[in-house]
Amino acid sequence: MRGFALIICLFALIVALAMPDLPSEAAAGEAGGVEVNHVAAPAAPASAPPAAPANIHGAVAFERGPGGHFWTLADVGGTSVRFLVDTGATGVVLTEADARRAGIVLDPQRYRVVGRQVSGEVRGQFVTLPSVRVGDKRVTDVAGIVVEGARESLLGQSFLTRAGRIEMEGGRMLLR
Repeated sequence: MRGFALIICLFALIVALAMPDLPSEAAAGEAGGVEVNHVAAPAAPASAPPAAPANIHGAVAFERGPGGHFWTLADVGGTSVRFLVDTGATGVVLTEADARRAGIVLDPQRYRVVGRQVSGEVRGQFVTLPSVRVGDKRVTDVAGIVVEGARESLLGQSFLTRAGRIEMEGGRMLLR
């Protein structure tokens, strides 16, 4: 049952990723019976990579970046990966390029349909990440998915809920 719920939530995320040019109000609605509540943010300018998260009073702090979204660098199995911190994403989503850099073996034979969008099926491969670390927060055996054609990697709840709790304080997001 847990796997089915993960697939449904990832489907909603994939639909949102597939429609990055829509305003967020237009993205809210129903897609295959799953409500889509957000749209993935456009990439941060290449000239402004996210900084390593700060450690403030025992919490990892993410500063608001361009467009009002929170970006961070995380260590995935020893490789630095740029993530959009997405509290609405069920799992950790990796682009194929980020997955390859992190040493994840991608096998097109293991790709399967993980969702549908207007332009067709969305394919991906479910993976377990040996470890994900942001600041001093480290989680092992993190559920993830590598999504074919994804433009951004997303740091979702399969990491965030196991690493601590999220709080908002002014213009910062804190992971305690």
